[in-house]
Amino acid sequence: MKEPKSLLLFPLKKELQFFKDSFLSNNLYEKMSFEKKTGFHISSLGISLFTCGHGKVQSAITTQYLLDRLTSVKTVFCIGAAGGLMPEIKIGDIVFSIETIEHDYKEMFTPNAQLPFFKSCPETLKKIQSIKSDSYKTHIGRIASGDEDIVNSQRALEVHKSTQAMAVAWEGAGVARAARFNETSFVECRAITDSANQQASSDFEKNLRLAMSHVSQTLLHFF
Repeated sequence: MKEPKSLLLFPLKKELQFFKDSFLSNNLYEKMSFEKKTGFHISSLGISLFTCGHGKVQSAITTQYLLDRLTSVKTVFCIGAAGGLMPEIKIGDIVFSIETIEHDYKEMFTPNAQLPFFKSCPETLKKIQSIKSDSYKTHIGRIASGDEDIVNSQRALEVHKSTQAMAVAWEGAGVARAARFNETSFVECRAITDSANQQASSDFEKNLRLAMSHVSQTLLHFF
């Protein structure tokens, strides 16, 4: 088995499954098991795929657990769904983070303190810029990360104003913190399933499979 250079982490099982369904043929996946986690490995590409769990803390714990065991990994990808925060970010589009910014980190002793942010691997972003599709757009910008479902247009506007992010999701900052602690490169990649408004929950369910297939198409060109 070729040692993985890239670790792909998905918050939810169905995000991983929908990605996997449209990425490569099932016979190319090998099971990879540890005491507490089971995922998949593609030797020909040197990548491993696991779920990391929901929320920043759980995703950080899982990332650390896997990096302790997959010592060959050079880049960690946090991959999943997100809500769009700008009119030009459409359902089915892909956003790669130039920075993941932790929007729910509230330092009240220092009200004007800068929100924590985590830069993505510049070499990865440079390569991603060359990948184009006729059916969806790929954007590079900020992604907001916080343990909060954004399901209200007013709250979405507040998050965008405080972060200037294109999209909002949960786990990115947790994965990024663990990657930084291990001096490992990090990239967050999010498929837009909704507009972070009152229809977010139903739109997420309706659009998740299509959105994750767009991520798989993009990353297949990358790897």
